[in-house]
Amino acid sequence: MIKAENELLKKLGRRPILVWGARMTGIGFLRFAKKHGLNVVGFADSDASLSGRKISGIEIFPPGAITAMKAAHKQLAVLVAVSIKEDEIIAALGKMGVDPVDCIRYSEFCGSFFTIDITGTCNLRCPSCAYTVPGIRNPAGLMLYGDFVKITDKMLSEVGLVSHICLYSWGEPFLHPELPRFIARCHALGIAAAVSTNLSIESTEKIEEVIKQEPDYLKISTSGFSPEVYNTTHTGGNVDLVKSNLYRIKYLIEKHKASIFVDVNYHMYRNNLAKDL
Repeated sequence: MIKAENELLKKLGRRPILVWGARMTGIGFLRFAKKHGLNVVGFADSDASLSGRKISGIEIFPPGAITAMKAAHKQLAVLVAVSIKEDEIIAALGKMGVDPVDCIRYSEFCGSFFTIDITGTCNLRCPSCAYTVPGIRNPAGLMLYGDFVKITDKMLSEVGLVSHICLYSWGEPFLHPELPRFIARCHALGIAAAVSTNLSIESTEKIEEVIKQEPDYLKISTSGFSPEVYNTTHTGGNVDLVKSNLYRIKYLIEKHKASIFVDVNYHMYRNNLAKDL
C-alpha cells in the first residue's frame, strides 16, 4: 500500500468521519473510504443548495449542524476535502468547538487531481468553447482504453493516493463508445469518476450503459430553456432532447438503483438571464 494511504488510514483509524466538502474532492474521498471500510457519517457543505441531499446514501448537512454531529458521534474526525479555503474552514470549525487535532486536511495526503479528456471532439459548436476558436486545432481523436490503463497505472505508481478522475475537459465524453468501460476502470481502482455532458445525445442505449456504471458525479451543462436561446449558446444542440434525457436519466437511476450525484449547470450569458433562467 502507498505511504500516503497508510498515513491517512492510520490517522483516521475507526473514528466516525464527517467530510467537509460535498463536491468532487469529497466525493472522491468517499470512494476511498468505501474501499477501506471507513466510517463516514455525513458531509458538511456551506452551499445551501446541497443541504439535505445525499451522496451514496450519506446526507449533506449545513455547517450549523456540525455541533450536533460532534455531540452525536464520539471522537468525530472532520476531514476537510476542498480545493480552496482550507484555512478559513478550519478556523470556522474551531469556532464550532472542533479541536484542531480533530481536523484533517485531505490535501496533505491527496494533493494531485486529474482531468483526462478521453474524447477530443464534441457534437456541438458553442461560441464560448475553445473548439470553436478560429485557428485552434485540437487533437480530435478518441483515447484508446489501453492508453487509459497505462496512464492510470502510472498515476498510482507515481502519485499514490488518487481521489478522483474527471473524464472530460472540452470534449463530449458521451461520444466515446467505451465511456462505461473507463468508468468501470476507475471504480476497479477505488477511484471516483466524474463525467460532464451537454446531454444533447440521441443514443438512449449509451445513456443507460453509463448510468448502469454509476459515475460518482454527473454534470449536465445547459444554457437555456427555450430553443431560441439554448440553440444559440449550445450551438447545434436540441434543448427538447436535453429535457427528454433529463427525465430519462431520472428514470434510469431509479430503474438501476444507481447512486449518482447529478448537477445541472446553467451557463449564464447576456441573452439567457431572463425567463429562461
